[in-house]
Amino acid sequence: MKTNFYYNHYNFEEDKKYLIFFRGCFACPTAGHFSLVDMYVDLPNVTYYISQIGSESRHGVTYELNRKIWKIYIQKLLDPSKIILKKAYGMEDVLDEIEGIDVVIFLRGNEEEVLTNREKEIDRLRKYKSLLKTIQKKGIQTDFLIVDRPEKNTLSASKFVEAILRGDSSRRLKFFLPPKLEDRDAKYIIRKLREQNLK
Repeated sequence: MKTNFYYNHYNFEEDKKYLIFFRGCFACPTAGHFSLVDMYVDLPNVTYYISQIGSESRHGVTYELNRKIWKIYIQKLLDPSKIILKKAYGMEDVLDEIEGIDVVIFLRGNEEEVLTNREKEIDRLRKYKSLLKTIQKKGIQTDFLIVDRPEKNTLSASKFVEAILRGDSSRRLKFFLPPKLEDRDAKYIIRKLREQNLK
């Protein structure tokens, strides 16, 4: 069974069940991260598995705060029944969630070099080789979906942290959060991030 690469768009078949595996430290979860989940979560045959890596070493945002932010997004803006949010212990965690699934999609935001350095992306695929084989032995298809980050990385966690460290106003910082998020929740997230030991 072949693993395919897709860029920016995936054609879902109505008669298949999909698990989208979205793994990262999300330090911290921005509107960009949220948009990758919001993109397909309304499809009736799609479930997202957000696999959250510990993140204290990136930007100084704790794992616990990142998890709180994801929970706010999930509870307030998404259908919680379509989202699995778990602490990541390894890539193999996805094996716990594939029963009854026809296709596992590994989702990532484009890391700039992906589209320009296809050889590097293919080399990354080799690192997944054992996991992909294990999934495929169960008769489950595996694919990769690489999505361009919106607005040339302006919604990245790095840019968000830089804006907080600059002392940008809460009104400007809301740009980095999902647009439909209520003001109360946005202010809570911004306040909690300001309290972190950001770097």
